[in-house]
Amino acid sequence: MAQLRLNIESDDILKFYKGSEILNNMAQVERIDQFVVAMAVGYDLGSKTPLNGTKSLILESSISKDNLALLNIVAIADTGDVKIISDKKQVFKIAEQYANTGIKYLQNIERSSQYGEACDKFEESVNSACEDL
Repeated sequence: MAQLRLNIESDDILKFYKGSEILNNMAQVERIDQFVVAMAVGYDLGSKTPLNGTKSLILESSISKDNLALLNIVAIADTGDVKIISDKKQVFKIAEQYANTGIKYLQNIERSSQYGEACDKFEESVNSACEDL
């Protein structure tokens, strides 16, 4: 059976993902960790955005147990059903949709910021979200 992959939407998103001030300022962070941050942002916003066209980003074999657990937790929270974790394809789809929302949100932060300010704006939004917990 072919290995599952986490995907992101289109070449434009891939270019952003590779060139993001916010994502690339996470020192020594792997692509899966960046994806998980984007997924968490999307989840915190409470919105999933379906992917229109996809680009493969991460092979299942390169996802650590900890990151897979985070994907599973988001899928369980999204569906309200622990049995979802038996369907990795659906877990990945849910994670991709939340990450898609998160990436679009990060894009908007960067577009509306002066160079060097995006990370500060993102940090403010993370701190605000944490205060709400």
